[in-house]
Amino acid sequence: MKYSFSLGTTSCGSQLALWYWNEMSEMIGVCGYDGMEIPFQAWSFNGGRGAAPVCAEAIRTKYGSIANYQAFLQECGIAEGLSGLHITAQNILSTMMEDNKPREAIFDCTLALAEETIAVLSEAGSKDLIFSPSPMFGMFMGMFHGSDIQENYEDRIADTIVKMAEMAESEGIKLSLRNEFYGLFRGTLIDSLMEKLPESVCYSPDLAQLYIAGADPVEMVRKYAGRLGSVKMDDTEFVDKVGCFATPMPEAPQEGEKQRVYCTFGNGNVDKVGAYQALKDAGYDEWIVMESKEAFNIEKTMMKMQAFRKKYFK
Repeated sequence: MKYSFSLGTTSCGSQLALWYWNEMSEMIGVCGYDGMEIPFQAWSFNGGRGAAPVCAEAIRTKYGSIANYQAFLQECGIAEGLSGLHITAQNILSTMMEDNKPREAIFDCTLALAEETIAVLSEAGSKDLIFSPSPMFGMFMGMFHGSDIQENYEDRIADTIVKMAEMAESEGIKLSLRNEFYGLFRGTLIDSLMEKLPESVCYSPDLAQLYIAGADPVEMVRKYAGRLGSVKMDDTEFVDKVGCFATPMPEAPQEGEKQRVYCTFGNGNVDKVGAYQALKDAGYDEWIVMESKEAFNIEKTMMKMQAFRKKYFK
């Protein structure tokens, strides 16, 4: 298996200095990661200010081309450069609101984002597009309550994903779906959507998100054996007991026993070793994406994740 570092660990803060992003890439290479996954905002340049490489415009402005950026990552010691790009329906909806687009545009905007992201992946020579198909539940209901979109979202996003998969396949890129605890398809609710899609569309389990939603991450890996892509290894001890998923800020809960949702890799209750063994049993030999979301000390965290991997992933 190949191991990728997720820039979700850094929060991709656009306020961070230019040198930070160069040194970050060098540290990722020194720590021995094979690739790097970016939470991508394909047509949202504001997120890329400060040279945060989270949109095509920021990358091309700083490095001249996507291919140059890929070469830069490899020069930093990240053997395969980009492992994949992750786009989300939440980012799409937020950007639509900033641009004052009508709510009916969400499916067309999804395809537009996918098309641009696929072009970036193709130029970089990367093969993995990861898509989170649902916005946050609270924002979704605020935008679409009582509309045809609310009533038929699963069917319409399934049709959209089929088109995304066709675009990706034409460039030799694999599409995988990832579900968060705060979305319409949290936990095992992803199953009904996956059943509507061709087998070529893979599932990208996010272990911490599954745990928070009350699903068994190991069982989800086993369920989708043979149909997995870009498996995210992360950690938490948070369980959503009071319906935080439906609040406006589900990742910053105001009620319940804990107000910190994520924790440093290795400090939580997610059965990462069991999930790794299930991947081995399934013959999985592709990307494992390692992340400690909202880490306090990013440099220490990237080393700790690799130390855990070397100790427990045999």
